[in-house]
Amino acid sequence: MAERAFGRREALRGLLLGAAGLALPAACGVPSGGPPLIDGPGPSAGVTGPDSVGAPPDPNDARSPVDLVTSYLAAAGPVDTSGAHPQIPDRVKKFLTDDAQRDMQLGTSIAVVRVHGTPTPVENPPDFTLVTIDLQQVGQLDEQGWVEPAVLPVTSCQFQVKTINRDENGGGQYRINQLPQGLGSQLLLSTEALGSKPYIMPVSIYFARLGGDRTVVPVVPDLRYLWLSGQDNKDYTAIVKYLLNGPPNWLQQAVAPLPNGVGLKGPFATRANDNAPLVVPLDTLPQSTDLHPLMAQLVWSLMPRYPGAVVLQSNSQTRLASKQGQYLDWNLADAPHRVPARVAEEYCVLGGAVQSLSGGSLPQVLNGAPAKVVSAALSRDTTLAALVHETAQHRRTLSIGQLIGDRGQYQPTGLTAAKMSRPVWLPGAQQALVLADTKLYAVKPDGSAQDISPNNGVIRAFAVSPEGGRIVLVTSAGPVLTSLTYTGTGEFAGLGSASVSVLSPFDCAELDPRTLTAVAWSRMEWVVLGGRLRDENSYSFVEVTVDGALVNTNLNAPRLGSPFTMLVGYPPLPSESPSTMGKIMGQLDTNPPYTFQYVNGQKETLTPPAPDPSASGAPPARLTAPFFLD
Repeated sequence: MAERAFGRREALRGLLLGAAGLALPAACGVPSGGPPLIDGPGPSAGVTGPDSVGAPPDPNDARSPVDLVTSYLAAAGPVDTSGAHPQIPDRVKKFLTDDAQRDMQLGTSIAVVRVHGTPTPVENPPDFTLVTIDLQQVGQLDEQGWVEPAVLPVTSCQFQVKTINRDENGGGQYRINQLPQGLGSQLLLSTEALGSKPYIMPVSIYFARLGGDRTVVPVVPDLRYLWLSGQDNKDYTAIVKYLLNGPPNWLQQAVAPLPNGVGLKGPFATRANDNAPLVVPLDTLPQSTDLHPLMAQLVWSLMPRYPGAVVLQSNSQTRLASKQGQYLDWNLADAPHRVPARVAEEYCVLGGAVQSLSGGSLPQVLNGAPAKVVSAALSRDTTLAALVHETAQHRRTLSIGQLIGDRGQYQPTGLTAAKMSRPVWLPGAQQALVLADTKLYAVKPDGSAQDISPNNGVIRAFAVSPEGGRIVLVTSAGPVLTSLTYTGTGEFAGLGSASVSVLSPFDCAELDPRTLTAVAWSRMEWVVLGGRLRDENSYSFVEVTVDGALVNTNLNAPRLGSPFTMLVGYPPLPSESPSTMGKIMGQLDTNPPYTFQYVNGQKETLTPPAPDPSASGAPPARLTAPFFLD
């Protein structure tokens, strides 16, 4: 690892999409024979509630030199950058001896590091222990709580720990007397601490999407990490500041700017008491400023840390006050646009036609659908259908259906390919995306199709987020996250021109990133990626956060014998259970295809609904291409 701090922009592994083509960095691998990553359960936004704030680690609680080092790696947090000389947090300093505090020049940037293997202590009598630990930088935490991916090779680091106040049993208290030389002056924060400590809360900061009208402006979330102070007003204020300071680079092109001149006036957003609303004092704004989009962003960003009423003030006057349940429908990932996973409609293809897995009646748009359907997509209002079907030449083609009266009227798109993905309807827009061979197309109800692939980019799979503002592309080098852009009238415009790599989990996880063939959203800030296990001839999937920092090690994912041809997910509503993994359905590349569902850590084989529609004497039709409403 280089002996220097990495700059904010330098740390961003931004990947340009569009005219410059798709440039992807190679993944940094684990040394041969290295153990798998242990990141902890990896909670999503909302897993920490207002009553579960815990204290940061204290060096006096360390029971051994190794315990001290691992606690030190969980202590870094926000740095006070308000003054001319940024202040290192006391919770970091108190892990160091007096000599180390005096002699060491710690910087203020925070490197997010992943621990590999088990730390090794070697005593160096009389009062010192050398603790060797393998660390890998996977990102850099900026002042807005966002992890900028920055994957570097694993490096062996050595901490010199001094025993102080030794007791009669040979133990005592411990402090770090010398930090590793190979990490420069950066503060260090482990991914395990970032994902599972009670004083750190993942939060979704919502930004208004371009292309909305004044009635409902769709919002798009961005994953951040909040250090809980134990003081509600300080935590609420930090969330407000995250929002007012704007989106990260990769999302800027897709979201609307905040009102001109908007800013937080005074140090805090405050509540007078537990029954009072949260008052957000803003700088002076013109009376003509429409604050409804800002209110929607605040309501969603504060949830679930604060689900109550919000009041926007300017010049000490109330400009806008929210009401219970107001602005919830501005999130296309929530009700009434989607239903909870427990009642979500499920469909499949059976005998060349779309069937309901739930046993319900089929949408009328499927009346008059083409034969030999291979995969399908239905819009949330079930007035649009996108059907991939087989041609006489055993190729794939796509037709788009619109509900006219009580039947679907279908238009061919002219797209044909040897392989074609399941199509996906974009939430809130009358366009669908489909992968034909290795190119991504946007298709309108009239059948017209536009190639929106990055130049020179090979795409293996894709997944659109539940709110329709983000997309994960699985490329030949690994997965990337980018935005989806819309016009002023809400029509889909294309992919954002900047993205971030989601490669970092695979430097330690069991999957080989070169073998990924499927992706699905499992929560608002998590995706499931399917590929081949390292050093094995079997396949599985892994759940990771969209910033690539956290891996869910409690997934209990199955080991399967064939590659994935598709994965689909149904994340829970963000207003209900944002920390819960949604239902996953998938298909394997077997003959005949094998389909399964994965719920609450258990895999089950999907079986056709009765009665079996196959002809008498013919082999039973196989259920294929399971899907949810888009």
